Amino acid sequence: MGNVICPEVSPSLSELRSRGSTEGPSRKRLAALYKDPSEVRALEHVQGMRGGSQAQLMRCSDGHYYVVKFRNNPQGTKVLVNELLAHGIACVLGLPIPPCALVDVGQTLIELTTELIVQTPTGRIPCASGVAFGSRWCAGSWDAPFGLPPGRVENLEDFWGMFLFDLWTHHVDSRQVVFRRKPSERYQMLMIDNGFCFSTEEWRNHANFRQMCSFQGLSAYTKSKEMCSTERSLALCEPWLSRIENRFSLERLLSLVELIPAEWVQNPKEWEPLLVALDSRRCLVRELAKDALDSYKRCCHKVGL
Repeated sequence: MGNVICPEVSPSLSELRSRGSTEGPSRKRLAALYKDPSEVRALEHVQGMRGGSQAQLMRCSDGHYYVVKFRNNPQGTKVLVNELLAHGIACVLGLPIPPCALVDVGQTLIELTTELIVQTPTGRIPCASGVAFGSRWCAGSWDAPFGLPPGRVENLEDFWGMFLFDLWTHHVDSRQVVFRRKPSERYQMLMIDNGFCFSTEEWRNHANFRQMCSFQGLSAYTKSKEMCSTERSLALCEPWLSRIENRFSLERLLSLVELIPAEWVQNPKEWEPLLVALDSRRCLVRELAKDALDSYKRCCHKVGL
């Protein structure tokens, strides 16, 4: 396993906070792997997006378009928190993910845009003004919910890193991706929609959670027959396994958390059990991955894949 940083020797969360850990070397090391989210202003509504969070596509002040999730979305404010924390973790792991931003949506824009509403069981209400989460829109991408695009995907191996990411973060939804078409006629895969990480709103991280959260196009895993061998699949997972075991610590996780807007979290004490669980689970991911792959292999065998 290499030189794994075991959670038993990590300082407690209260100790880290008391000594202002994120202002020191950990923040500098983190900056080399993860660029803080941009802060932009929403300028124009474009269209509504599919999905339970009722996100909206918006043009923003940096010239880019973002898929914006609002604080009063039907899935809850924690979905925004999960998206931002998951984005930071994915970046440190070196996984392909669109840039994100903290999007300031003004009250005037909401009042002048009839489409900026949230449909609730009791009726329609305006989207909440203030800071929202934005994931940069990938124009011209292939985003069919099932299967692969009609062309070569240059980074299919990243599915294995996403598998480990979803296993570690207790992602309780299927893996969503988009495929961005490049000038070379090839596609690049990007992971999106991470609001259901950390058990969605419950923020628990079960040490015994072993389900394989997979992309619904199973051919992405079985196309090359690599799933025939658990050992071979674990070898393909190795770059990301080592990063989970060695690039993270309770201190680094706290550094990512402190990038989250205060208005998104009502009770900061809720972070402690989640961060401690994530840190403790790092050293279990290798074992959990083996169990999940064995189970997935048996399921593939039953359906003849």
